[in-house]
Amino acid sequence: MPSRMSLLLFVSLMFSPLMAQTAPALPNEAIDTPSILPGKHDEVRKADNSAPKGPKRIWASSYLWAKAPELTVEKWLTEQPDMKGKYVLIELFNTWCTHCWTSVPNLNRWHAEYKDELVVIGLCDEPAEIVQAAKKEINRDFYFAIDTQKRMRKALDVRGVPHAILLEPGGYVIWEGYPHLPGHELTDKTIEAALAVGRRLKADKGKQAQR
Repeated sequence: MPSRMSLLLFVSLMFSPLMAQTAPALPNEAIDTPSILPGKHDEVRKADNSAPKGPKRIWASSYLWAKAPELTVEKWLTEQPDMKGKYVLIELFNTWCTHCWTSVPNLNRWHAEYKDELVVIGLCDEPAEIVQAAKKEINRDFYFAIDTQKRMRKALDVRGVPHAILLEPGGYVIWEGYPHLPGHELTDKTIEAALAVGRRLKADKGKQAQR
């Protein structure tokens, strides 16, 4: 009789994007889509493609360079963050997903280091009591919420977790995908490249206001 942990690991692996590496190419792969923000967030694309291993695969519909679906939350399990004027990183996860656990140290660190510029949100479709119980085992310092109706997950057509989207302050997606995909990982370099753009634009705006 398999143990509960071995069953959880099996389910996690079966639903992991890594298990789909040999799947046929999907029509919504994000491959150098022209930015609707020309010249502003190209650094993010360069950071994402620094060591590419073929076209980038995503296990969801692509919203790259498009307006993200509305973030609809059933219940915040932390205080509700102030997202106005900030970059927003949303990671959709499940408590049974072991690959989602590996994201937590980075998410905690980015939440702490960039709290004035970046809002980090974990979004789960499981009941609050299950998510709260998981939090006791793996501490999540960033913001997180639940939506058992899976509204954002359905809008993005997510077919594997974790799935992350990084939004610039206007709500447009400038990075998306499985954050541990070899050659296309979501890294410090990607986050820093995005925030550097925001800092530069903010500085330029300040100079214009002084004229």
